Amino acid sequence: MAVRGDKKHKPASQVRLFVGIGLLAALAVELGEATDARSGASGSRAFSSPAVALARDTRDVGRLPVRTDPTLLLETALTRCRRSVTDYVGTLIKQERIAGELGPRQQIRVKFRREPFSVLLHWVENPKDARRVLYVQGERVDKQGREMALVQPEGPIARLLFPALAVPIHGAGAHTMSRLTIDQFGFENGLALILKYARLARDAGTPSLRYAGVGTVGERATHVVERRLPYEGEEATYPDRTLIVHLDRERLVPLAIHCYADDSRKELLASYVFSDVRLNVGLTDEDFLPKGNGF
Repeated sequence: MAVRGDKKHKPASQVRLFVGIGLLAALAVELGEATDARSGASGSRAFSSPAVALARDTRDVGRLPVRTDPTLLLETALTRCRRSVTDYVGTLIKQERIAGELGPRQQIRVKFRREPFSVLLHWVENPKDARRVLYVQGERVDKQGREMALVQPEGPIARLLFPALAVPIHGAGAHTMSRLTIDQFGFENGLALILKYARLARDAGTPSLRYAGVGTVGERATHVVERRLPYEGEEATYPDRTLIVHLDRERLVPLAIHCYADDSRKELLASYVFSDVRLNVGLTDEDFLPKGNGF
């Protein structure tokens, strides 16, 4: 299968790399024995993040019955996202707990397009294994039919040896190294996952959603919804105990999602906060070519 605009890449033999992102968000790719679909070859620096605040005043909540029906609010946000958000760019502050260990906060520049599903992630603060990841659905597929992403390794030596690697987005052990995969990235996917587990808990007899008030993410006013699930650990059915999502009050996109293992919100599982979001900027195929995106 042709790989648009790529040069021939070396296979990543005996090399593994995992990079994670979320809700919204998120990704995990394995640098295993990956193949190029075209050729057929087999210490944290501090940075500022947007302030997230929750206000007590819940009077100005718009026309939706958000105080009494947070499920409707989330469903409306999801419907609006599907109908009106075709692409966006922005900055993501991400922090995740993997295998019991809370990693450092990372700053990532994001490009996203819904059709065809396309994601470009560029780590600018605290990269771990990857500096950049590019995924376009259906564009890179190996001989086994596995979807592939293009990864630029972190570190000058790694990039000298492997300037770019085509790797499977669903690898064995990916979920042990990251919470979600890159094909689950995006506002729409994040909202769908929040609703999925809320409905699962509700059907099991445990109502899980409540409207928590109004707040802010940076300078954007938000509706705040809290979700509670019967969380029993990382290997169990539910992904977290307490989730807090901030929906932009004007655009109804999720600007911040925080997940905790407990009711008191002391054990953070994951945090995803967006800033500088610009919707529907008109991203094209050219915006998701390796050339021009630092590969």
